Amino acid sequence: VVFLASVFTHMLPEDVSHYFAEISRLLKPGGKCLITFFILNETSEKSIQNGDSRIDFRHRFPEYMTSDENNRNQQLLMPNLSLQNRLVEMA
Repeated sequence: VVFLASVFTHMLPEDVSHYFAEISRLLKPGGKCLITFFILNETSEKSIQNGDSRIDFRHRFPEYMTSDENNRNQQLLMPNLSLQNRLVEMA
């Protein structure tokens, strides 16, 4: 079992890919993994645009958004498709 809560919300995309590779290496066949993320999808995008998001993800970068452009690891929001592609690479 691998459990990561509020870890990837503070990692840049290239670091997430590295961790996914390590998780894949460590998990036994049939192993379970629970990971939390901030995910950018249609619902969260709308919430951010309307000012309804609890976290102000105002700074956009090519593969993620963050609440603090000077400390990009502060809180990261990654697009759902980007995360799905990284997970497929892990499998």
